[in-house]
Amino acid sequence: MLENSYNKLYYDMSTTTDQTVHNDRPDTLTLDKTIKEAYLIDVTIPNSFDLYRNINEKLQKDTYLK
Repeated sequence: MLENSYNKLYYDMSTTTDQTVHNDRPDTLTLDKTIKEAYLIDVTIPNSFDLYRNINEKLQKDTYLK
């Protein structure tokens, strides 16, 4: 975890939610303290033939964390 007075950056850590979520571990979570928003960042390195499958998989996984 990295932190300064404006942001917090979490890497490969589970997030705390009010409901049980199976995929509660995004690749990177950035918290902006000034505007009180969180940004989920998922990273994937797909081959060209499965690019759309990986995009859809990441979007479905993070739907519950919104």
